[in-house]
Amino acid sequence: MTSVGTLLAGALACALSAAVALGWLLRIPELIQLRPGLVPMQMNAALASLAGGLGLLTAGRPGPGRRVGAALGAGALGIAVATLVEHLAGIDLRIDQALVEDWIGAGGAHPGRMAPHAAVALALAGAGLVAAGRFPGLAALLGGLCAAIGITGLLGYATGIDPAYAWGVSMPMAPATGACLALVGGGLFALAFGVGSERPRTSWWSALVVGIAAASVTLLFWQALVRWDEAQFRRFVGLGATRVEGEIRSRLEMRMEALAIFAREWEGRLFRMRGGWESDVRLALSQSQGLVAVEWIDAGGKVDWVYPKDVRLPAPALGPLLADPRNAARPALSGPFELGGRRPAFRILAPLIESDEVEGWLAGTFQAPALFGEILANLDASVAVEVYAGDQLLFHAEGRSSELQDRWTAWRKLDLPGMDLRIRVQPSSEMIRASRSLLPPVFLGGGLAMSALLGLAVGLRGLAASRARALDLEAHAHEEAAREVGRLASELEARVLARTAELARSNEELKDFAAFLSHELRQPLSTLAVWIDLLGSRYADTLDGEGRRYLSELRSVAGRLSDLLEAQLALSAINRSEFEPGLVDLASLAREVARELKPDLDAAGASVEIGSLPVVEGDPQQLRQLVRNLLENAIKYRSPERPLRVQIEGGAENGSGWMRVGDNGRGFSPSEAQRIFDISVRLQPDSGPGHGIGLALCRRIAMRHGGSIRAEAEPGRGAAFTVHLARAQPGGGASTRRAPPA
Repeated sequence: MTSVGTLLAGALACALSAAVALGWLLRIPELIQLRPGLVPMQMNAALASLAGGLGLLTAGRPGPGRRVGAALGAGALGIAVATLVEHLAGIDLRIDQALVEDWIGAGGAHPGRMAPHAAVALALAGAGLVAAGRFPGLAALLGGLCAAIGITGLLGYATGIDPAYAWGVSMPMAPATGACLALVGGGLFALAFGVGSERPRTSWWSALVVGIAAASVTLLFWQALVRWDEAQFRRFVGLGATRVEGEIRSRLEMRMEALAIFAREWEGRLFRMRGGWESDVRLALSQSQGLVAVEWIDAGGKVDWVYPKDVRLPAPALGPLLADPRNAARPALSGPFELGGRRPAFRILAPLIESDEVEGWLAGTFQAPALFGEILANLDASVAVEVYAGDQLLFHAEGRSSELQDRWTAWRKLDLPGMDLRIRVQPSSEMIRASRSLLPPVFLGGGLAMSALLGLAVGLRGLAASRARALDLEAHAHEEAAREVGRLASELEARVLARTAELARSNEELKDFAAFLSHELRQPLSTLAVWIDLLGSRYADTLDGEGRRYLSELRSVAGRLSDLLEAQLALSAINRSEFEPGLVDLASLAREVARELKPDLDAAGASVEIGSLPVVEGDPQQLRQLVRNLLENAIKYRSPERPLRVQIEGGAENGSGWMRVGDNGRGFSPSEAQRIFDISVRLQPDSGPGHGIGLALCRRIAMRHGGSIRAEAEPGRGAAFTVHLARAQPGGGASTRRAPPA
């Protein structure tokens, strides 16, 4: 018999794939893409998934149903295999748009064709449905692999890891396709082992299948993480190459412009003295890294002046400049050539123009390694750079990398007048080590460990189920013992009831004794306070500093004892007072209390905002005391940094009411949220006079009304107290349908 798990998975797969197919036929893009920008589920993938879902609904039935399920699985297998043949052989069997045209514009080389990994998963699902009748274990394994591919795609969409749902450069898998694959694959597993039925057929083989499926998800997503990291790293290297290219271009153009300015300055001089020229050149050589010499070249290419005089330079190659008049009239590069010691160098030529005619050039010879070393000195060591002119290496970033990898190489071409430069950028060993993410290996190790634990858990569950069946056989023998236990439980319940009544009487006697003791202690305590005051007023001047400190401590202890007695009397009054229930409009009650406390509120510069509150059943005086204590607490613990704002709101739901009093005061630590309701607990000693029982009284009042109170706060941001009351009148306030805050 088909299990509930199989039926549920099959029904959901049918509903989802049928909705997509209907979207294609009726041209409803929301059914195909869910939202614009997502990959659409193709029509052939929807049909194959629909066949898989229907196969799950019928394959678990004996006789004809099983054969129908196998036939539907064979149909899904045929569609998937044909698509795989198209992908692998590079041919078009014209099944991509056999039923509908790809009007949604999914793009790609073959519009309408499902993704290859979706075809692989559907082929596994179809084969599993064919094998489900005779080889349920194999069907479960194939279904687990199918579900693994679908779950991996969904994880990719959830985490933004593109390679998880897009294999290589092929069309990505649609989210709906991934969901259908997970449903059909999971349904196959449920079909094979009866998951969701009264007696699931769990075994160590089912545990192995679960472990393999989970490990497959781990391996697939791990590979996606690796590819995603590589893509991010390659993008980072490309950005580094662009940065290097821009730096080299701008700095070379700056030098070309500087030499052109130097040339124009000399063009404008009436008297061109060699001594003055050499003085300017010496200054330029001292300030420009890599500049070896400066030459004055006439229009015929002859070097008239050169400085330093002892430098040996090859004759300038002016052929490319003279061949193109545009290059001759603007700064350009010439070279490369070698200086002594096989050092690569090149010239920057700035034209000397008179009457719109080029009468010569001012040439600066630069040693390439020194120049490019200065240009790239400010860049970090995350990339290693090589600069080529043609096939000749001009510069190499020495010492930056010993692990250059060709797979990460990024090339940039720099077209400058007279010479083309090629820049090779590779990640340095430091960058490679720093950018290696720990996420893929950690995910792989953790995922494989979780897969093993999951398989072990399923196996242990099967073992536990078999033992449970054995225990069921023993249950009948223990029925008599169970009846005896029931009889003993009844006797125990009677004893518990009697003991509870005795404890209630004892508690009442303790309350009476506490009230009596509090009243009897007030008179001697008052007398003690009078004697302390007399001692302080008459003999304080005769006491030394130590004696006055003792007197102050004695007065403080007496005050604390008086506060404790007052607190005990207040609590006893709440416990002993008669509970007179009635209908109480909390909104009106809160406004009355706010008017009573208006002098204190005005003195504190506070404002109270009272929202909609319910009508509840309770004692009006006790509820008034509760609201008053909460407002006084907000005033007492207000923040000195901002005006106090108190907001009171509430509602009713399912016959119970709630009220929330929130403020923007000092707040307190969340760890103190329970302790704050204890008797005489004051979290902030500088909060002024008081017994420290205001919140304890609030809790006692809430409990007497069959409710509770809880606090939530954040230091420096304020506090909020939420009171839950047992009974509220329906329709008592505008907010009666609102749920209390979580």
